[in-house]
Amino acid sequence: MRVVVAFLVALAASGAGAAAAAGPSACNGFAELCPMPYSSVATATTHNAYAVGPYPAANQNNPVARQLEDGIRGLSLDIMYPSATNQSAIYLCHTDCSLLSAGSLVDTLKVIAYFLHANPNEVVTIFFENDNIPPDKIREPFVDAGLDSLAFVPSSQTAWPTLGEMI
Repeated sequence: MRVVVAFLVALAASGAGAAAAAGPSACNGFAELCPMPYSSVATATTHNAYAVGPYPAANQNNPVARQLEDGIRGLSLDIMYPSATNQSAIYLCHTDCSLLSAGSLVDTLKVIAYFLHANPNEVVTIFFENDNIPPDKIREPFVDAGLDSLAFVPSSQTAWPTLGEMI
């Protein structure tokens, strides 16, 4: 399996004025984080963030929206096709979709997009555990969820921007 990391950044709302030009007053809730490079910031991350419910394979007590409200800024998502014969959409499943299926990836990405639009000074990192889905197929759910414009793609793996620059 491959792990793909996507960085999502809420962009400042258009027309934010002089305050936006000076930079955000807080990044992920703390002014001290704004001048720090992304690579130097630790965030609370939930493993199998989507795995909620009364299932034996569930790892979380709260859905993704609540996790984000509670300050979680890293989400681990296992992505796969529902079955070998059904590859029409990417799903969030724990080990196998017959064990625990949390629905389509796009639905969870919409939750994240809603949060980022409502909280423009936050940076959320998604860690994908990818069960052989081609990267070009992962782009479509980002577009459908409205996250493509918020995704951050680093130009270098050694020189990361600060959280303030990402926002």
